[in-house]
Order: sequence, then structure tokens, then C-alpha cells
Amino acid sequence: MSSAKQALPQARAPTLPSKTTPEQRYWRSYINPQLIKENHPINSIEFNPATNDFAVASSTKIQVFSGKTRQVVKTYSRFKDVVYCGNYRHDGKLLVAADASGLVSIYDCFKPNNLLVSWVPSVLGTRVAKFNPVKGNHVVTGGNDNKLRIFDITQTSTPLVSIDAHDDYVSSVSYMDTNLLASGSFDGSVKLWDVRAPESAVASFDQGNPVADVVVMGSLVVAAGGPVVNVFDLNLNRPIHQLENFTKATTCLAPTHNNQLIVGSLDGTTKVFDADWKVVFGYHFSAPVLSCAANEKHFVTGLTSGLLTIRSRKTSKTTKAKEFAGEEDHVIVQHLGSKKVTGTAGELMANYKKSLQVENPADLNQQIREAKQAQEVCGMLQFLGV
Repeated sequence: MSSAKQALPQARAPTLPSKTTPEQRYWRSYINPQLIKENHPINSIEFNPATNDFAVASSTKIQVFSGKTRQVVKTYSRFKDVVYCGNYRHDGKLLVAADASGLVSIYDCFKPNNLLVSWVPSVLGTRVAKFNPVKGNHVVTGGNDNKLRIFDITQTSTPLVSIDAHDDYVSSVSYMDTNLLASGSFDGSVKLWDVRAPESAVASFDQGNPVADVVVMGSLVVAAGGPVVNVFDLNLNRPIHQLENFTKATTCLAPTHNNQLIVGSLDGTTKVFDADWKVVFGYHFSAPVLSCAANEKHFVTGLTSGLLTIRSRKTSKTTKAKEFAGEEDHVIVQHLGSKKVTGTAGELMANYKKSLQVENPADLNQQIREAKQAQEVCGMLQFLGV
């Protein structure tokens, strides 16, 4: 009787250690993608600064997704036309939105059906509306009439400031501080304004393409438009860097909580840039990217096809990869008889050695043998594996 032949083990070549960087490991921790299909493009994504909830503008409505369940918890649908944007106040209590009919609406975030105030700055359409980061009762608007207007939400009949800002539609606005703001336009210009002296721009830059989005990062103004992203330095009053990592027009910019920048493009990619303007990570999608946003828990992307992708990471510990110090970061709880001791492994070891009052390391073994006679520390010795 013949015996069965055993298969030869497959030879495997040795593998090299992982060459991924801490930043790559961090962004790869956004997992468990959830796909939600809408019938219209996703125009805007905005995180509530007070919670992990985020507002998604699509068609004639804004849906608020829970940061815990990733399900729709609120819907704002009292709009007359396509909603271009939604923006939260710095305390997360109010939401301002603008639509293609020119209507600007402010809602109470705790009562979705409670429309606090609405007005029409321009019948030609309002593309952007944002709260002042300090003065919570001031809102800036910009749209198809090429103007910037600043309103007091308690009295919206007349703007506090009106600026003839650009020669084409105003597409984006970003505050630098209470009085300084940057604006981008389809005329290809990026301008910095002081609302105390609105007669002329403080600084003006040429993007070379219609500007889709503008963000202020410290003393830098970053503008997306065409297949490039330009970085302008306000101190030097000139461009200092140009990102040419895309094959089609860039559409959105999203600064992150760790001082990095996410850029979305019509080529179907979102790429993360570090402080040296180098790509550290990226995602590729099945359709052009129109909007994106990220915080410590969620990475959300909106596509022109109406697809919304939500990636989440576990935040029971929000330690970044490059800040992870090893197992000593974990808190250990050990019961010693009726006494409860809490702390890290390093702290417990340091306290134990301190309690032994060891001055000479050579005497450590002798004192451990003496300590074994004390029942109080038996559990600790067993835990430490002595």
C-alpha cells in the first residue's frame, strides 16, 4: 500500500521591513468606507467644530450625518435651488447656507426646522457664505454679482460692508482673522481684503486659472484652480510654491487638524500634502472629486456622480502614529488585595523600585527576596514577572 505524498513547502523570499512612514500609517487607519449614493453632485462638506457631525450639501438640501453612527440625523430642505455651501459658526450652534437663487439661510443646529433668518444678498446667486471666526453675528457672502458683502445677522436689510471684489463670480472666501479675509474668483485672481478699508485690496495674486477654492493657513494663502495649487506668502507678497500633482482641475482644499492639506481634483484623486508640500498619502475614486473634509475621526469625500464616501478610524486613543511611545502609553489597572493601583507599566515599576528604596542596583535581588515575604506585594511581583 503506497503512502500519500506530502506537498513540498513553498519557498518564500525574505521580506524587507515595512517602509511606510508614520503619516502613511496614520491616514491608512481611516478604514471601513461607507458609500452613500445621492442623485446629484456633492457640492460641500463641513464638519461641526463642536462635534464630529458633518453637513453635506447636495441638490436642494443639506443633510447632517452623525459622527457616531454615520447616519443622517438632520435634514435642511427649505431651499429654492441648488445649495452651494454650508458653514458652521465657531461654536457649532448655527449653520449658514447659500443656494443658486441667492438665498442665504441661517438655521439652529439643535432644531433643524427652526429657520432663524434668511435674506437674498443678490438675485444672481450666492456661491459662498461664511461666519466670521470671532464675531459670531457677522456673515460674509459672495456670488455671481462679483461682490463681497458682510452682514450682521441681527439686521440683514443692509450690509455692513460691500466690496466690488472681482471681475467674475466669487467662488470662495476664507478668513485670516477678524478683519482680514481672502477671496477667489473665476477671473483667476486671489485677493486679500481688510474690511476696515474695503476700497482696495491689501494684496492680489494671479492663479492663472479660474479659482475653485481658497484657504488661509497662517501667513499663507493656498488657492486651487486649474491643474495646479498655488501657495502665496503674504509676508513676501509673492507665490512661493506650486503643486503640480494633478492631471485635471483641482476643486477643493481641506486643511487638517495636524497642519496638513488635502486637495481634491477632477482626476478622481485626493492627495494629502505635508508642511513641506510633499505628497504623503492619497486616495483614488471612481469619479471626479468635488468636495472633501477630514477630522480626527472621519475622512469624507464627495464626488460629481453623487457618491459620498465616509472613512472612519477608531478614536478610543487619538494618539498619532509619530507620537506613539510604545506600550507604556496604555493605562494598567492592577488589584493588590483590597488596594487598587492604576498607572502605566513604567510608572508602576518606578513606584515599586522607589518603595524598595534601592540605592545600589546590586542589592535589588536581595531586597526582592525579602519583599517576597510580604503578602502585600505578591500580586505586584506576579504581575511584573519577577
